[in-house]
This record gives sequence, C-alpha cells and structure tokens, in this order.
Amino acid sequence: MKRIPHILICVLTVLVTACSEEVTPTYTVGEANNAITLRAGISQQTHLTRAVEDNHGQHTNFMPGHAKAVLRMDGKWAGGNPYRLRTTATMTAVTGTDKKHNAVTMEPVLYWDDFHTADPANSVGRNDGLEIYGASVNGYLMKVGTDVILLPDGTDDTRNNLKALLTSSFDDWKQLHWTLPTDQSDGTTITNNDLLTSNNITAGGDGTLKFDDVKGKTSTPPTKPSDLLEFTHAMTHITVELTAGTGFEASVGYTQFATTPSVTLLGFPYVGLVDIINKETTATDKNFTVGSTPATGNINCFAKLNKTANTSNHTATATALVYPGCAFDDAMNVLRIMADGNEYLVTAKKLNDELTSLNNQGKITTGTTLQQGTNYVFQVTVNKTGVDVTATIKEWNEITAENEAPIINFDKCYGQNDEAFTKTFSLYRSTNKMKDYTGGSDQAVITYENNRYVMTPQLYWPDHKTHYFFRAIWPQVGTPDGPAAITNTNSIEVIEVYNEAYRADKYPSDLCIGMPRKADGTPDETCKNGHGVEGICATDAPDGSTHEADGKIHLNFQYAMSQVIVILKTNDDVSSTNRVTFDEHTTVEILNGYTAGALRLGDGSSDFTGKTPATYPMSKPAADDYTNYLDAIVPQALTNTTGDLAFRITVSEDGGVTSDAYETVLGIKGIQVNEGGVLKTINAWEPGKKYIYTLTITKTGVTVAATIADWDTVTADTPIWM
Repeated sequence: MKRIPHILICVLTVLVTACSEEVTPTYTVGEANNAITLRAGISQQTHLTRAVEDNHGQHTNFMPGHAKAVLRMDGKWAGGNPYRLRTTATMTAVTGTDKKHNAVTMEPVLYWDDFHTADPANSVGRNDGLEIYGASVNGYLMKVGTDVILLPDGTDDTRNNLKALLTSSFDDWKQLHWTLPTDQSDGTTITNNDLLTSNNITAGGDGTLKFDDVKGKTSTPPTKPSDLLEFTHAMTHITVELTAGTGFEASVGYTQFATTPSVTLLGFPYVGLVDIINKETTATDKNFTVGSTPATGNINCFAKLNKTANTSNHTATATALVYPGCAFDDAMNVLRIMADGNEYLVTAKKLNDELTSLNNQGKITTGTTLQQGTNYVFQVTVNKTGVDVTATIKEWNEITAENEAPIINFDKCYGQNDEAFTKTFSLYRSTNKMKDYTGGSDQAVITYENNRYVMTPQLYWPDHKTHYFFRAIWPQVGTPDGPAAITNTNSIEVIEVYNEAYRADKYPSDLCIGMPRKADGTPDETCKNGHGVEGICATDAPDGSTHEADGKIHLNFQYAMSQVIVILKTNDDVSSTNRVTFDEHTTVEILNGYTAGALRLGDGSSDFTGKTPATYPMSKPAADDYTNYLDAIVPQALTNTTGDLAFRITVSEDGGVTSDAYETVLGIKGIQVNEGGVLKTINAWEPGKKYIYTLTITKTGVTVAATIADWDTVTADTPIWM
C-alpha cells in the first residue's frame, strides 16, 4: 500500500469588516456595519505519507448557495454569565477575485452588540471574546421552517442524525448521537453523513474572537488565527482503489470489470457519540452507552467504475465512512471485494505495516489505530484466481500416494523417478463428478516451456464459491500416443480402453488419470472450510494454512490400467524327463475376462457396459522370447457374469501337433498370495498394479509363484497338475 492516509480538513475562514474609524464608535443593533461577517473554505486533501508541512490555508471553495452549517457563538455578559446564540450559515458566492473562499450569510444575522462586546461596561465579555463552534454535514444541512430536515433521498438514519443536530440543545453538542448507515452504496449517503465540526475559535483552540481584534480591520482575507474557523471531519474515511489485474485481459475474455465491483468493509464500528465542543468521536454500542463495546458491522461502500479510454484494465474506487478508534490484527479480514463473481478477502496486514512505518518515522503518533478526519487508502489489484496445478505421478512400484494437500498454484509438474516430467497432458474440470468435463471453458493443455509449466488457455475460477472436480489425462488426449477423445457412456464421461501388449508411455498401456487424492484410488475431494460439498474450491485452504484465499490443488497421477506378467519356467535339470520346451508354439491366454471397456473419468472405475468376456491371448515382449508375457489389461474383477478368470497355458512338444500339447487351465482367483505380509486372495486386477505370475511347468505339473511386483510384493507356491 503506497499511499495512506489522506488528511481531510474543511476550513471556514472568518472575516470581520471594519466597524468604524472613530475611536469611540456607536453601534445600533441590526445595522450592517455591526454584523459579524464570515468567509468559508474547504481545505484540500494531502497524503500523509507526503505531507512535510501543515496544509493550513490550502483551500477550495464550497458549492455556492448549497453548503450550510449550524454555528453556535458563546459570549459573556458583564457578570460573567454565558450567553449563547445559534445561527444557520449558508455559503454564498465566491468572494471577489479570491476563488478559494465563499462569502457567508447567516439566518438570523448575529451582531457584535448581541453579545455586548462593544459595551465598555462588559469588560469580562469584551476581554474573553467569543467562542464559536460549528457543525455541518458536508453541505447538506437543510432547514425548512425551524425544525424539518430536507435531504435528497436520505435514509432514516441520515434524517434522524441531521434533525438531532439541528434541534439539539447546546448541551447535546457534547454527546451528539450519530449513526452511520451500514449500506453506503448510494453515492449521496456518505455526503449526507459526513459530519464536520469546528472548535478552533475557543480559548483551547486558536483563541477567541474579540471585538478589539477586528475593530477597524480592513485586510482581506483576515490574517489573525482567531479569524479562522476550521472544520474537520468527525469520522474516518476509507477509500479502496481497485485495479483490474490478471484474468481481466482481453486474451481471456475479460477486458474490464464486467460490472462495478462491490466492496464491503468487514467488522467496522458505525454507532457512537460526537463531542462537537471537544472535537472527539467515540464508537459505542447501539444504545450510545459511554464506555461500551462498540457495535461493529459490515459496511457496503459506494463504488464507482473509472473507465479509461484505450486501456484494457480499468479501475474502480470505493468509499465509506466508519467510526474512528478501531484497530485490527494483521490476520483479520477487513475488506471483501466482489468482482465479476469472484470474492476477494483483504487482511489488515499491509495497512498496519504502513501505519507502523509512518509511526516509526514520526509522521504519525497513533500507531495502527484509525483516526478521525483521516482517509485511509487501500490499493488493491484484483486478479482472477488462475486454475493451476501441482502434480505428481506414482511409479508402478508405489501403491500409496503422498499425502499432499490440495493447492492451486502450478509450480511443478509430476516426475518419474524424482525427475521432472516435461511432457504434455490434458486438464479437465467439472462441477459434476461423473460428467461435463469437456466444455470449451473447462479444459486446457499443460505444457513445459522455458523451465516452467504453462496452461493454455489459462483457466480462471468463475468465483470463490464454485467447487470443481479436476482430472488430468496423460498421454495427452487427441494425440497419436493418447486417447482420441473423452466419450460419453450412459451420461458418464469415460475413456475407452482395451487390452494390449504393453507399450511404455503410450495409451492405453501407461494411461494415467490425475486427480486430487491422498491414497491409491481414493480421491481427496472433500472441500475445506466447512462448505459441506464435494470438489475443490478456490478458497479451500490447505491443512495448516491461515489464509482463507489460499485455494490450491495437487493432482496425483496414477496408472489407470493393470499390468499382468506371466513368466514361464521348467525343470532346471536339463536331463529330467519332466522338462518341457518353450517355443513359438507356446501360448498363454486369459480366459473369461473383458478385453475392452471404459474407464470413468469421475472415479477411474471400469465400465463394461455392452461388453462381453472373451479369450485374450497374451503377448511376448520379443518374438523369440517364449517365456515372458506382458500385457496391459483393463482393470477388472477376477469373477464376472461368466465365472472366474483363468490362465490357459499350452506347450507343444512336437512342433505344434495338438495331440502332443500340454495344456492346463489355472484359476487365477484361487491363488493365495502374500501381499504386505498378509496372506490373501487376489479378487481383482486393480489399476496401477503389476501382477507377476511365475509358472514353473513340467510334464507332470505346474508350480506357481505369483507376485504383485513393485507396488506390492506378493508370493505364492501352489502345486497345480496338468
């Protein structure tokens, strides 16, 4: 924050005309030359951070005939008893060649003889002089008759405030009730409640106004301090300067703020007492109880869009009045900004840092407490929150993904073997877990360029309340190595897959689906902050974060297919009659399994709608390798509508003559394996796992050793006869 705060001071300057050149003048009450005359002006704003001298005397004029003020003049009779008169001052035309001050008319006109200051017998009143107090509501104090306030569409609070001011007794000027509206979004509301007070022409101010000081004065404007009536603001002024930033550029379809942004001040005091006599403003509860805990609320600001020609980024300014005396902890949210449906929360830290710096420099002495008559400026650049990702891929030798908190800043992609993964992948999002991922504004491509990851097009959160499900696909959709497209099956978006000889880094063998998840196959898409819905929101903070707008995601990629590996062995004794020979006529088949299907993008599960089980011949990695078989298999249960899946192994001893072939059918589901130290039966081939079956085949039997390699090491030793 570069500029805070401004000082706003409204000044009325007093001029008393020459009464007479005679040594012992004689006055008649009501004659013009005996009237007390005034001039008025408004001090110009200066930035506190740049103010090195007093801005006293830097004025601009009021709107002629429009601005009004209530004045109270206190004098004394000869006996020392106070005598008080009230008048309403109206700022009239700018005076002569002086363009910074208004002449003032008063109703009723007040005269020096009203206070007997010209009476030699009134030595007490003559020596003490006049005290002048004033109050104005930024020019909108209107009087009809003697009592009624006329305002342009003022709120009830505003009307009551002004009526209280106009009709209050003089004693009330020490405890004037003043309530600020919480809805200040109307442009006139702030003006109608901007209370200005003056007490400088008193013994405690610049002095009193004395008859002898002005008798015979002809200078214009007056120069003595007692001739200047200064008004200052009783409240604190808050200004929020907004600039449209990232995400509002023409390239992403946001050339400006779509509508005027709304700004709300959070938890500010708005009720209290104004002491006009001592120029003090104190926040209270709603009952105006002295010393009470101030009533606080959310105050809607008046915002105005400032459209500048030939620029893509526009600005807006929002303003509001609050009660002085409040201070905020750094972490407290003090501003809520709504722009194009996005919600932005601003903490008090930057404001506090600037105020602390000014205090340390000696430019202010009030620390971080907001003061009356001061304009505090928040400068906020409003950026659309970009949908960025941090992603990791889990190797085949890992089952459990890292426990990574969802974040939204894209600072690195996933890597294999701890190396940076620089290939391109597709990103999708949807508000529906199972469908609607492929809308034009909900998909992008992530590439690696100049040592950083780039999203094209850059996706932005439409607001900070919408929850999304994020999915990523590698290899990239629509490329020769990736799926052709995301398709639709029964209103569920899926990726079509099929069994094939394993091909590294190709679809479907190494197809990966990325989503926010903490463990294998377990999405971690329950939002934070108690929203009570699934999906990731821009304001879903990661665990341990103290910043509500720190909405980030992690995408954990896991392989979507299963790998099934069969290794054939025989008797190690080359002289044994049980030994078999593996050659080009040896075959390994999977019986009763699905050979094609679809993977649901929402949860990665398999969908076999419209598919029937069939026999699938397994593939050799090399044409002359007759003992190793490796395929990518659609994840599936080892039991389906046709029964249990099985291996069928055929070995020919005489060049493929059927009558001399050895054949066995091995029920896969029944093999007991050791997975993670626990003996268990594998009931399904799950995504992201390698299942390695080592089959020792002889002419009298088959010995099976089965493992789920890398991710889970499993072993089995089961005699199976041909």
